[in-house]
Amino acid sequence: QLVGISERFGIMNITGSYVDSLMEPIVIQQNMLSLQERLIANAESSESSESDSDSGEISGSSSDSSVSVSGDLVEKALPEVQQPMPAIATPAKHKPTREEIEADRKAELFLELMYGGKRYPADRMAQYFAQLGQEVDANMISLLYTYYGSQRLYNDSLQMSIEEVLSYVSGPLLTDPRMASLIPDSVADIISGVEQQMQSGVGMLRGNDHSLCVVLTDYPAESDATYAFVDTLERLEKRYLPSGSNMIGESVMYSEMKNGFSHEMMIVTILTILAIFLIVAITFRSVIVPAILILTVMTAVYVNVVCCGIISGEMLYLAYLIVQSILMGATIDYGILFANYYREKRRTLPARESIFESYKGSIRTIMTSGLIMVVAPAAMALLTNNVMIRNIVGAIAIGAFVAIILILVLLPGVLMVFDRWVVHNAVPKHGEPITDESIQDAK
Repeated sequence: QLVGISERFGIMNITGSYVDSLMEPIVIQQNMLSLQERLIANAESSESSESDSDSGEISGSSSDSSVSVSGDLVEKALPEVQQPMPAIATPAKHKPTREEIEADRKAELFLELMYGGKRYPADRMAQYFAQLGQEVDANMISLLYTYYGSQRLYNDSLQMSIEEVLSYVSGPLLTDPRMASLIPDSVADIISGVEQQMQSGVGMLRGNDHSLCVVLTDYPAESDATYAFVDTLERLEKRYLPSGSNMIGESVMYSEMKNGFSHEMMIVTILTILAIFLIVAITFRSVIVPAILILTVMTAVYVNVVCCGIISGEMLYLAYLIVQSILMGATIDYGILFANYYREKRRTLPARESIFESYKGSIRTIMTSGLIMVVAPAAMALLTNNVMIRNIVGAIAIGAFVAIILILVLLPGVLMVFDRWVVHNAVPKHGEPITDESIQDAK
């Protein structure tokens, strides 16, 4: 009430911290005395300038304000105001200290920040905290903002790949000064090492022009399931990689060999037979001799395939091609050697004696060379663990053994059956005396 009266009559302007001082008893009494003097002065001024009006109204003015007071009100109020009051010394005006001014400024800033409704960036907020006497790192405030945003704006559908995670952790996260005090150097080194390994691995799989996709399966190198899987990969490749791609690998190679086996095998067989046939035909100047020799060796190849299937249950496509080429080129020499002895002896001896003499002249060479060709690959097949090598050398050993048996057992009988076409100028088969007719028949 006192504050309201004082402001109404212009006694003083009450602002700021001076409001608290008005609550003190000494200041209250002093203000009451000033109010009393003001009211009396206004009343006396009103009596000297009273008008003819019946209302008996008293008016007074001052430089600060104008007040109109009813006569009856003044008469009732003056006795109360004019009561004697004790003499009180007027206190000196309080001058705020620097600490109080600083405290008031901080309080005003705090209220402005709390209730002003404004938002500030991290660096500006750090400056305000410093003005309030609280030193807070701007990086920590920025991390607080980041955490606040992650909680308020988090999206459950957000996804990242392992490459994106490692790239972000080893890149922006480690180089961010806000995280320097939170991540130890040992952890940073581990993260950097993992990122380098990742980049090295990605570099092996992804290039400027091509990328590498590695597919691992539990299928064996060759089987029906493996070939079906490779066919599925080829269909997916054509569907999703229309620009073209290349498939490599052991199973892929076997699948390609299997798909082209009939055609390639036919070409290899025909070329081998033609080459050997021409060479033997030119050497013996005969057509029937190379045909007999090739038939004998080819029989050894087919028997070899059957034996390999009985022993191991499988035979690699590549092993079949190699074995056929080697057997046709190597073991046919044994047949050529035996046929050559037979043709020479047949000019002077009957067929049966010619066979015996051919055995005597060629069996040592055939057995020596043949056994070497059988034993050496067989030893390699027993000692090696590589499936392909074991399959190839094992087939060579079996094929060479079969070829030797056929040359020593089957070839002599075939030569005797086709004797008249094998030897042109031979003596009669059973040792009959040579006559002009027999010579003519031989020619």
